Amino acid sequence: MNYQEFPDGQVSFKGTREELINHVIQYLKTPLMDKADSRDENDCPLCKQGVHINKDKQTDSSTINLLNLYYLTKTYPQTEYFNSSKFCKGRNGAGRFAALRYHGIIQEAKADKVNTNDGQKKNSGMWKLTEKGIQYCEGNIKIPKYILTYKRQFVGTKGELMSIEEFLKEPFNYREVMDKLK
Repeated sequence: MNYQEFPDGQVSFKGTREELINHVIQYLKTPLMDKADSRDENDCPLCKQGVHINKDKQTDSSTINLLNLYYLTKTYPQTEYFNSSKFCKGRNGAGRFAALRYHGIIQEAKADKVNTNDGQKKNSGMWKLTEKGIQYCEGNIKIPKYILTYKRQFVGTKGELMSIEEFLKEPFNYREVMDKLK
């Protein structure tokens, strides 16, 4: 991908249309992502509209919900997806838990695979751990501390890599729980 800037501000670009679009998106996204730590709105470099990137981290309750799903996955290996009502506890319930999909550690069943009375359901409420999720729950990999979203759309991750144990607030013997599941 080649581009050349001219003194009058014009740019010449050589490449495919898709490469150009990806380049422009990255060009616009970079300064906004750099300011994700700010609680203030930032100006879009293209349209000057106020933009706020939300920065959320995994909560203690979503971590416990994830471990509950891990327990169900290990206890009932023949079941692929589990209803969030079976493993999501606490006041944040499934809402905060669902954001973990952006790390690739959980996956939601397609809504059309779920029986509903009116057939209008957007989300299935049925979740499974991915292979990466199993590795994460077993303490073999880490995930970035923050998820970045804009208007409820995932735009990236930020922060140091953290283990599942580091997301737990309360004194919690992680190894003791995991040893019981083996």
